[in-house]
Amino acid sequence: MSSLSFIKIIVGLIFIGTAANGNLITLKGRCPFVNVKPSLVNITPFLNGVSSVTFNSIAETAPLSGINRTDITVTMEQPIPGIFKYTKRFRSKETGQCAEFLIFMKAANQPGFYDMLYQVAPNTNFVKYSGYFLAIDPKSIKSIGMACHNLPNSQYQIEVAVLSTSTSEYDKVTQEEVKNALEFYNLGYLYQYIVGIENNDKCK
Repeated sequence: MSSLSFIKIIVGLIFIGTAANGNLITLKGRCPFVNVKPSLVNITPFLNGVSSVTFNSIAETAPLSGINRTDITVTMEQPIPGIFKYTKRFRSKETGQCAEFLIFMKAANQPGFYDMLYQVAPNTNFVKYSGYFLAIDPKSIKSIGMACHNLPNSQYQIEVAVLSTSTSEYDKVTQEEVKNALEFYNLGYLYQYIVGIENNDKCK
């Protein structure tokens, strides 16, 4: 296995993409990072020298009204040391058109956490979020994680995304992996909000 392939596998294990544009959920309280177990992963040392890696987003959190995007892919790059750029491309269910928005991240002081700036919709201003990364399955190159933003009225917006470089299906095995991973990290209550994403490769 080449060194580049190995790096892509490691990165696939620990990547979480944040998505906005209507798929954030709002809950009471504060971002639950204080109760999360310490992360065992760190993207910083694995991205040096990698030009780009693209993932399928196979499941995401969604409000009760349902998910409003399909065909979601995320391309990761490192334009300068310590800064990670994510381009999230998707197809709108309402218009059928493809669009994209950007996410920038850097490692925070606390291991496993990342400071985020990302667009809540294409061509909008960036919003500050916090990110957290964890791995679920090294063999199938799947990953799970979350992004969170505290609101001023004792509520928070959070999103969980499940990504993979090896599949576009949110099958029963992956669903069980996601459920177990969230429970391990004291985030099991978020599982009920995660739904599979249809992917027909219409926006690649």
